[in-house]
Amino acid sequence: MKKFIFISIICLMHLNVKAQTAIDSLPFSIYIEEIDSTIADLPGIHSFAFARSGSKWLFLTGRSEGLHGFSTNNSFEATYANSNIIVVDTANWQVFAYPVDSLDSIYHSLLRTTNTQFWQEGNNLFILGGYTWEVNTGFYTAPNIISIDVDEMIDAVINQSTTSAMQHIRNTYDTIAAVTGGKLIKLGSDFYLVMGHRFDGFYNQQFVIYNQFYTESFRKFNIADNGTVVSINNYSSVSDSANFHRRDLNVEYYKSSAGQTGIAAYGGVFRKNQDWPYLNPIFFDGVNFMVDTFEQKMSQYTCPVVSLFDSTTNEMFQVFFGGISLYNFNDSSATLVKDSLVPFINDITVQTKKPDGSSTETILDLKMPGLLGSNMVFIPSDRGAQFDHGIYNLRKDTGRTMIGYLYAGIKASMANAGLSSANHKIYRLYLQTNYPVDTTADTTFASWLNYENSIVVFPNPSSETLTISGLKKNKNYTFEITDATGRSLAKESLIIFSGISFKKNIKPLMPGIYFIKICSGNRFTIKRFVKN
Repeated sequence: MKKFIFISIICLMHLNVKAQTAIDSLPFSIYIEEIDSTIADLPGIHSFAFARSGSKWLFLTGRSEGLHGFSTNNSFEATYANSNIIVVDTANWQVFAYPVDSLDSIYHSLLRTTNTQFWQEGNNLFILGGYTWEVNTGFYTAPNIISIDVDEMIDAVINQSTTSAMQHIRNTYDTIAAVTGGKLIKLGSDFYLVMGHRFDGFYNQQFVIYNQFYTESFRKFNIADNGTVVSINNYSSVSDSANFHRRDLNVEYYKSSAGQTGIAAYGGVFRKNQDWPYLNPIFFDGVNFMVDTFEQKMSQYTCPVVSLFDSTTNEMFQVFFGGISLYNFNDSSATLVKDSLVPFINDITVQTKKPDGSSTETILDLKMPGLLGSNMVFIPSDRGAQFDHGIYNLRKDTGRTMIGYLYAGIKASMANAGLSSANHKIYRLYLQTNYPVDTTADTTFASWLNYENSIVVFPNPSSETLTISGLKKNKNYTFEITDATGRSLAKESLIIFSGISFKKNIKPLMPGIYFIKICSGNRFTIKRFVKN
């Protein structure tokens, strides 16, 4: 939920802060590539719960319109609640939808919630709370925990089976779960429901006809699920009324300079004495927390975040993609502009946490493809070397890697007060490391391999055989084919003793878009091809 107070004087403050480019000051670069809607025609949704299994994605809850209203008794119109369970098969970008009204009546409102907290644990998707509506109760935050068997629910949606769907979903009433706008995350064996609020009643600014309670805490508990009953156990909390009074924030894993993994909370709204977001990050190791003195200027509202760690320098990087922000970057004057209306932005920034505890914020030259990012999600692919908890290992991979997707969220037409809609476009996200070339390596071969034009894949498209030419004799190669989601489909290693080409049989592949990764030593290149 975003809140505006419209006043006649708007605070616009210019700060002389220069943008820095990733290639000059960071050890990596980010690239965004839109997937054409003729290939991936996906529904426009945001603020949902999500799970995945293989090439299939599962979406529940959320909304299908843009930013909610502010001044009516129907700011969250029930018409625009996502009323389907959606499956996307990324192998061919096919979409399946199953109406929640086909389930038992209790789920008609529980699966129309927005801004739930969720977590996938193996084949279980846990969904807590969320803001919803029903005829007899009106608008309220759901005091329920739901558990879904992911694989079975995906099959039920594809096969349109109500019986199977009901066999693989269960819920329990528990007021601990009555939160919206927080984040559910796991550290060790414990779950943490990080901040958020309980909001019951109409969301409006004309009449005070609601009850709102910020949790102001890290709620700690375990979740037990025996396949029939799901429950919350061993509850405790860590509270701070001054610093934890936040919702709609970003909560991510981080690594300390000692390599310990913890939970970081960034941004969030609203301050008790002012309708502005919080700027000071919070770092929590499971026992103690620290409120950083560093101020995050950009992207204080829920948006995609990618986490990276350099195990050599012990630097932690968090990349924030657009969203809603107290500041935005003016390209013409190269200054930060403070806007009290907290606008939508298209800026991409990187927060760097250094081993000495200091932090910096870098504004990239790269922009989001529009005023995007708010309630958008980053969906990791299977590519890219990672530490635990999905933090990317910058020292493991070299070159450019497709690490995942940016999808859904709210798309705004103007920074402030314009029309908005639910984004239906999806983008590939690439990570490229920019470390110096190892001069102890075979520099002749490295120089050759760095020229991607040296290796040619043809014919493209192809229906039976793919030829890879431009190879070197007496070199050991690994060829790996992946689909558009990064899922590995075939892999083989061999030495090229004669000739400079290799033929790969692709007849077993289904028609679609694929990638072939060609590796030799610590160097590789990736080529895209189409199987017809």
